[in-house]
Amino acid sequence: MAATDADQEWVSRLLMQDLAATTGSRHEAIVEGDAAHGREFDREAGDYVQHVVDDVQQHLHDLFIGTTWPCCPRHLRHPLWFRGGWWWCERDSVAIARLGELGAGDGAKMDISRE
Repeated sequence: MAATDADQEWVSRLLMQDLAATTGSRHEAIVEGDAAHGREFDREAGDYVQHVVDDVQQHLHDLFIGTTWPCCPRHLRHPLWFRGGWWWCERDSVAIARLGELGAGDGAKMDISRE
Protein backbone atom coordinates (compact mmCIF):
# COMPACT_ATOMS: atom_id res chain seq x y z
CA MET A 1 0.00 0.00 0.00
CA ALA A 2 1.27 3.45 -0.91
CA ALA A 3 2.15 5.99 1.75
CA THR A 4 -0.83 7.84 3.19
CA ASP A 5 -1.49 11.25 4.71
CA ALA A 6 -1.08 9.59 8.11
CA ASP A 7 2.36 8.24 7.11
CA GLN A 8 3.40 11.72 5.99
CA GLU A 9 2.19 13.32 9.21
CA TRP A 10 3.86 10.64 11.35
CA VAL A 11 7.32 10.81 9.73
CA SER A 12 7.21 14.62 9.67
CA ARG A 13 6.34 14.83 13.36
CA LEU A 14 9.09 12.40 14.39
CA LEU A 15 11.75 14.08 12.24
CA MET A 16 10.81 17.46 13.68
CA GLN A 17 11.15 16.02 17.19
CA ASP A 18 14.62 14.70 16.36
CA LEU A 19 15.65 18.03 14.85
CA ALA A 20 14.33 19.99 17.83
CA ALA A 21 16.12 17.68 20.27
CA THR A 22 19.45 17.76 18.45
CA THR A 23 19.72 21.18 16.85
CA GLY A 24 17.32 23.30 18.87
CA SER A 25 15.60 24.17 15.60
CA ARG A 26 12.83 22.36 13.85
CA HIS A 27 13.51 23.09 10.17
CA GLU A 28 9.85 22.49 9.39
CA ALA A 29 10.12 23.71 5.79
CA ILE A 30 12.76 21.12 4.91
CA VAL A 31 10.85 18.28 6.57
CA GLU A 32 7.49 19.26 5.13
CA GLY A 33 8.92 19.78 1.64
CA ASP A 34 10.74 16.45 1.58
CA ALA A 35 7.74 14.61 3.05
CA ALA A 36 5.42 16.07 0.43
CA HIS A 37 7.86 15.42 -2.40
CA GLY A 38 8.24 11.79 -1.34
CA ARG A 39 4.50 11.29 -1.77
CA GLU A 40 4.80 12.12 -5.47
CA PHE A 41 6.16 8.61 -6.00
CA ASP A 42 4.20 5.41 -5.51
CA ARG A 43 6.14 4.01 -2.55
CA GLU A 44 5.20 1.53 0.13
CA ALA A 45 4.94 3.15 3.57
CA GLY A 46 8.27 1.73 4.83
CA ASP A 47 10.14 2.81 1.71
CA TYR A 48 8.51 6.23 1.94
CA VAL A 49 9.69 6.75 5.54
CA GLN A 50 13.26 5.74 4.66
CA HIS A 51 13.21 8.04 1.62
CA VAL A 52 11.96 11.05 3.60
CA VAL A 53 14.48 10.57 6.42
CA ASP A 54 17.31 10.16 3.91
CA ASP A 55 16.23 13.27 1.98
CA VAL A 56 15.96 15.44 5.11
CA GLN A 57 19.36 14.27 6.32
CA GLN A 58 20.90 14.92 2.90
CA HIS A 59 19.41 18.42 2.77
CA LEU A 60 20.84 19.25 6.21
CA HIS A 61 24.25 18.03 5.07
CA ASP A 62 24.14 19.77 1.67
CA LEU A 63 22.95 23.08 3.13
CA PHE A 64 25.65 22.95 5.85
CA ILE A 65 22.99 23.14 8.56
CA GLY A 66 24.64 20.10 10.10
CA THR A 67 27.10 18.09 8.03
CA THR A 68 27.11 15.35 10.63
CA TRP A 69 23.39 15.49 11.51
CA PRO A 70 22.41 13.69 13.54
CA CYS A 71 25.77 13.56 15.23
CA CYS A 72 26.75 10.23 16.77
CA PRO A 73 26.75 10.72 20.56
CA ARG A 74 29.36 7.96 20.90
CA HIS A 75 32.02 9.51 18.65
CA LEU A 76 30.94 13.11 17.88
CA ARG A 77 32.63 12.96 14.48
CA HIS A 78 30.17 11.26 12.16
CA PRO A 79 26.44 11.15 11.58
CA LEU A 80 24.08 8.43 12.62
CA TRP A 81 22.33 6.64 9.76
CA PHE A 82 18.68 5.65 9.69
CA ARG A 83 17.54 2.11 8.95
CA GLY A 84 14.83 -0.15 10.22
CA GLY A 85 13.17 2.62 12.22
CA TRP A 86 16.34 3.39 14.22
CA TRP A 87 19.25 5.82 14.10
CA TRP A 88 22.45 3.74 14.00
CA CYS A 89 26.12 4.30 14.70
CA GLU A 90 27.50 2.48 11.66
CA ARG A 91 31.02 2.52 13.09
CA ASP A 92 30.05 0.30 16.04
CA SER A 93 26.85 -1.22 14.55
CA VAL A 94 24.84 0.05 17.51
CA ALA A 95 21.24 1.25 17.44
CA ILE A 96 21.16 4.61 19.23
CA ALA A 97 17.53 5.76 19.16
CA ARG A 98 14.23 5.19 17.42
CA LEU A 99 13.05 7.81 14.97
CA GLY A 100 11.65 10.69 17.01
CA GLU A 101 13.60 9.79 20.17
CA LEU A 102 17.02 11.40 19.65
CA GLY A 103 18.08 13.21 22.81
CA ALA A 104 15.19 11.68 24.76
CA GLY A 105 17.44 10.16 27.41
CA ASP A 106 18.96 13.32 28.85
CA GLY A 107 17.40 16.03 26.73
CA ALA A 108 20.84 17.31 25.75
CA LYS A 109 21.28 18.95 22.40
CA MET A 110 24.11 17.75 20.19
CA ASP A 111 26.50 20.48 19.06
CA ILE A 112 26.34 20.27 15.27
CA SER A 113 28.84 23.11 14.90
CA ARG A 114 31.78 20.74 15.42
CA GLU A 115 31.95 19.70 11.80
